[in-house]
Amino acid sequence: MKVVVSTVNFIKSRGLNHRQFKQFLDDIESEYGDLLYYTEVRWLSRGLILERFLNLIEEIGIFLAEKQRDVPELKNLDWLCDLASLVDTNHLNVLNTRLQGKNQLIFQLYAHVSSFQCKLTLFRSQLNSGNYNHFPNFKKMAEKFNKTAINFSYVEKLDILIQSFQDRFSKK
Repeated sequence: MKVVVSTVNFIKSRGLNHRQFKQFLDDIESEYGDLLYYTEVRWLSRGLILERFLNLIEEIGIFLAEKQRDVPELKNLDWLCDLASLVDTNHLNVLNTRLQGKNQLIFQLYAHVSSFQCKLTLFRSQLNSGNYNHFPNFKKMAEKFNKTAINFSYVEKLDILIQSFQDRFSKK
């Protein structure tokens, strides 16, 4: 997250860099016209920033090279796959948003949590078997770099998350 925040801040906090970056995106007819600005206050901000950053990763790399600013992580396959998998954790953001909805009864909230626990188990088994359908950004990144072997640290992280949910929401 530090690399993303420092890169976004480098581009957005300097007026000249920001204008040049927006013009660069216009010149290459990029799908996105700008980067989102990161704010520590809003939790949803992180997911949106990471997603936009990942979608503009090539353009950002070119722009930073023109500015002679070296960010080695942008060339590191493992870091890029980690970033893509982090972007794919928007499933947690969706759950968080659902739990904050108004006019919900406790059994509806519990249903959201229970269904999410089932999804985590599904995600784990699919990720373990090389099926990345629920992780589209990771899938794109893995295909882009021909990364066929799954990094089992992602499965281990899902195991930790599953265990955490079981500990917090088990029927006692």
